Amino acid sequence: MEYLLLIYEFFRSKRFLSYFGLIVIPVFLSLVIYNSISVETASNQDYSNIVTLLGILLGFTVSLFAIFLSANNSNIREAKAKITKFKVFGRKLSVFDIMQTSIAYVIIMECLLLLINIILPIVITEPESRKIFLVINMGVLVHIVIILLRSLLDFYFALSKK
Repeated sequence: MEYLLLIYEFFRSKRFLSYFGLIVIPVFLSLVIYNSISVETASNQDYSNIVTLLGILLGFTVSLFAIFLSANNSNIREAKAKITKFKVFGRKLSVFDIMQTSIAYVIIMECLLLLINIILPIVITEPESRKIFLVINMGVLVHIVIILLRSLLDFYFALSKK
């Protein structure tokens, strides 16, 4: 259940306007996809491609996390020392903590989505349910990619101090 604490910390460490990119854009794209594909297309979807994509993304994200944790230049030390205004569980977060939480959140979400994509396509047989499953899949995948890109940019700017 510790992953729920991580998810809470992730959303607590974001400004209100950042929710637009994190939630509104994936929901909007999901609605567009839902209205533009047919039930037949969704029910004929092969989920092995999504599982492969998630496996590659998970490997990339874990590698990024390992590099992030092992980096120890002066800019990273400065990011660890710089305290932000965000407070979670009575503790103020540093810039490094926020970046670490974001990458760990992405890893948790990718693992959950990977497990769901392995198990649920076997269980769901109703065509309309498969369409909804595909649309939710795409929305969560867009959500993950947006956060992953943001984390990658944060890491780059922390290392290069631009």
